[in-house]
Amino acid sequence: MNCPKCNSSQFVKNGHTHYGKQRFRCQACGRQFVINPSGQPISQETRGLIEGASKNGLICNNLRLRSHKTVAHLQ
Repeated sequence: MNCPKCNSSQFVKNGHTHYGKQRFRCQACGRQFVINPSGQPISQETRGLIEGASKNGLICNNLRLRSHKTVAHLQ
């Protein structure tokens, strides 16, 4: 098992998701991740909307998105 961002094998347990899955944090890059996530990834179209909205100062709630999921996928 490796970090999906930097491929490091150095990570620590970092709590649980609200679905009860174990969350990990990479010690090399700081990325948080879950093994076999059950959520759907954010589409490129939605990602573009999020990036545009953040540049214009709009709030994720206006797009009906979860801010913690939004920030994690944009990093």
